[in-house]
Amino acid sequence: MVSKNQKEIADKFEKNNSYSLDDAVRMVKELTYAKFDESVDLAINLNVDP
Repeated sequence: MVSKNQKEIADKFEKNNSYSLDDAVRMVKELTYAKFDESVDLAINLNVDP
């Protein structure tokens, strides 16, 4: 069962679209409904051969 908030969030972005970092951060801040401080983890692969 999908909540009203989850449905609203799903309608506001495309799953198969790549967003810039600025756009992604903006969307995370706008699309929050939690009553606590949320956090976001970021993993970056630099493909550097030391």
